[in-house]
Amino acid sequence: MSTLVLGGLMVDPAIKKFLDELEAAHNPSLSTISIDQARALDKVMVEKLLAASPLPDNLVTRDVTIPGSFHELVGLTDTFGKASGSGKDQSFNATYSIPVRLYIPNSRKTDALILFYHGGGWVLNNIDVYDPWCRFLAVQTGCNVASVEYRRAPEYPFPTPFKDCFASFAWVFAHPDDFGTTADRIFLCGDSAGGNLAAAVSLEAASRADGPQVAGQFLIYPALDLAVMDTRSYLENSEGYLLTAEGMLWFRDQYLVEELDAYNPLASPLRAVDVSGLPPTVIITAEYDPLRDEGAAYAERLRRAGVFVSYMCCEELIHAFIFMGGISSAAATAVENMLKMFSLLMRDGV
Repeated sequence: MSTLVLGGLMVDPAIKKFLDELEAAHNPSLSTISIDQARALDKVMVEKLLAASPLPDNLVTRDVTIPGSFHELVGLTDTFGKASGSGKDQSFNATYSIPVRLYIPNSRKTDALILFYHGGGWVLNNIDVYDPWCRFLAVQTGCNVASVEYRRAPEYPFPTPFKDCFASFAWVFAHPDDFGTTADRIFLCGDSAGGNLAAAVSLEAASRADGPQVAGQFLIYPALDLAVMDTRSYLENSEGYLLTAEGMLWFRDQYLVEELDAYNPLASPLRAVDVSGLPPTVIITAEYDPLRDEGAAYAERLRRAGVFVSYMCCEELIHAFIFMGGISSAAATAVENMLKMFSLLMRDGV
């Protein structure tokens, strides 16, 4: 496992200024407003941060749809998945056709594909909010990117978002030509809750010896353990750094219907019994983030199981820093280094 630590001893000054402005705005806590209000507030914040960077236009996009019937074809209509060992899922509706937006950079550097799952606590954001980020990701890596519009909690709690994400991966694996790649060159990527979903899809794929296999996974400050949320990083960064411990509890409560679901490895990948079959992995964390320690712990779990892992903790930075390159040179540098790690794995493997 390679490990890289960036930064210094305190929050980057530009990000501190952003946090001070956010505090001065006196935005309500998530638990006191409706889901629609939470989504609207978050959309405004993310779009404002992304607007500070120029919007890449040297690419083309194409919207496609994965048929809902594909859930049944990959065995996801009535069970959680092989990796979880769980039984029937009575609430799942497989008629949803999954929207996917494909980004094709004008100057491709690789035939790999990044299948991207957006963050937002399984509740917030969508492929439109993440459109500028996915454009940037495609252009900077020279790689096709496919962004997945999975269904969100609380309207569609666990395991539906996972199932949509796995079905989208299995579809791309079965139809790689439609996405400009080959079946053995599909890399999963996600930030925060999207990192959780990417990790869960990788676990499920690894549990299916005769099924679609993941080439690699890129997990950006992922949420990996919803069962025990009392790590040192939770205690140190419980409030004041955008993502709070209270906020994570709220997100968990929206996503999980049953308390025991928190121990399901498809909801909490750090709880997986066997991780030895997972693909090469890049894990990125931020110093001032409640999720920091579970990302580091997952990297160590994979390393001990013989999985190739490249891990980077970005000091001075907070959760959601991938949106902050336009206001913070430290965030921009971290994203640049992160994408180099992604590109290196896609180019050279392990």
